[in-house]
Amino acid sequence: MAPTGPLLGIVAAVCFGTADVLVRGVTRRIGWRATLFWIQAGSLPFLAVAAAAGGEGIPIAAIEWPIALAAGPLALVAAVGLYRALATGPVSVVSPVAGSFAVVAVAWAALASGTVPAWLWLCAGGTVAGVALSSPAPTTAATAASPKPVGWAALHALAFGTLLHVVGPLTRATDPLTTTALLRAECAVLALPLLRGRRAHAATPKRLLAAVILFDTLGLYAYAAAAQRPEDAPLAAVLAACFPAVAVVLSRWHLRERLRRRQAWGVAVLVGTAALATGLSSRPPISPGGLGPTRHAAPSDTPPQAARRPR
Repeated sequence: MAPTGPLLGIVAAVCFGTADVLVRGVTRRIGWRATLFWIQAGSLPFLAVAAAAGGEGIPIAAIEWPIALAAGPLALVAAVGLYRALATGPVSVVSPVAGSFAVVAVAWAALASGTVPAWLWLCAGGTVAGVALSSPAPTTAATAASPKPVGWAALHALAFGTLLHVVGPLTRATDPLTTTALLRAECAVLALPLLRGRRAHAATPKRLLAAVILFDTLGLYAYAAAAQRPEDAPLAAVLAACFPAVAVVLSRWHLRERLRRRQAWGVAVLVGTAALATGLSSRPPISPGGLGPTRHAAPSDTPPQAARRPR
């Protein structure tokens, strides 16, 4: 049985949250520019091995090239926006704004389909509230922070939410593995200018970087697999946005960071939002004109008209 959209969204959240914790040790040693590039370029060998193991080739003829070429710059802008925001501003300010990409993804789904269930909007807002609570408590420096980090975080939210929407038609035209490989290859090529004039770091934590690459790539692949069904894509985006809950728990266990009561409430909100979204997604579709399940016409007592035989 193939994994469902909610399950794949939760897998994406776990992978993104794990990568978010591990990547801190990498950026401290080699900087955010080199980290950004190697996460993109380093994923290509993993994807090549996966393609060889599965005996799959790249369906070049099926690729929607206009969409594919637009997705690469979006991925780069989203990554640069996030890293620049975290480098120039406090996490307590950056994370809630950056985590609002779920609202952007749901908004794109509403524009594309014409309607989105009200509960999905509610859950998207719940992820933003949960991210805000699970972020470290604001300090005096955070209060006096310039608007520049907020701008970078908002750029990430807009670009990444749009990218999640673009991934849908791209992966439906090909497959999740091809979509992930295309995004990584494009973003790696576009990120090359960021390394200009910078020396290679001898103390690069290769094992830690490999773990970050693996988890980050698996998260993107999981979302691409969920986006194969249009109705699952916005739900998977909302669930993937709950990754800070995973990051907070892992930071407490792996980095021995102190878990404050405010962060515990944030984790609870994110877990509750994920559970609510998963539970409501299994309900019957909402009728356009009412609040209950879609109504079907009541069976008629009149027997159906017999089919006419051709003369």
